[in-house]
Amino acid sequence: MSKREMRVVPYDPSWIDLYMTEAALLTPTLGENFMEIHHIGSTAIPNMASKPVIDIMIVVKDINLVDSKNDAMASLDYVARGECGIPMRRFFRKGGNERTHHVHVYQEGSPHIADHLKFRDHMRGNPQSAQEYMALKESLSKKYLYEREHYTNGKNDFIQRILKKEEN
Repeated sequence: MSKREMRVVPYDPSWIDLYMTEAALLTPTLGENFMEIHHIGSTAIPNMASKPVIDIMIVVKDINLVDSKNDAMASLDYVARGECGIPMRRFFRKGGNERTHHVHVYQEGSPHIADHLKFRDHMRGNPQSAQEYMALKESLSKKYLYEREHYTNGKNDFIQRILKKEEN
C-alpha cells in the first residue's frame, strides 16, 4: 500500500462544481435525517491552494441514525470510518490513497459545525489570513509530505487562533 501524499496544489475553480455534484448525490442519501450540507475546508475558499480533496459537512438531526446509511454511502463509493477520532462525528472518505472527497457528518448543535463555518467564512473574507494559511499549508506539505498527522497538527494553532479571533 502506497502512502498518501499531503501535496498542496494551486486552486482549481472546478472544486466548486465537484462539491455541487457530490452534494446532489449525498443530500437524498441520509433521508429524513438530513438537515444541511456545506462545502468546507480549503477547496471551499476561492484562490486557496489546497490538497485536492473536497471536504463536505453534513448536518443531521440524529448522529446515531447515520450508521444505518453506511451501505447507501458505500453505493456512492464512500468508506465509512466511524467517528475517526472526533466523538459524535461520522466520517466517510472516497478515493482510497488518491482521496477525492471527505464527508464529515455532525448532529445539529455540534460546536464543530460552527467552527468549520466560522473558519471557512473568515478565510473567504480575509485575504491576509488566507495568504498566511496558504503559506503555512504549503510549508507543511513540503516538510511532511507523507506524514498526515504532522501536516494536520501543524495547522492547528493557526486554526485555533482564527477561531478565537472570530469569537471576539
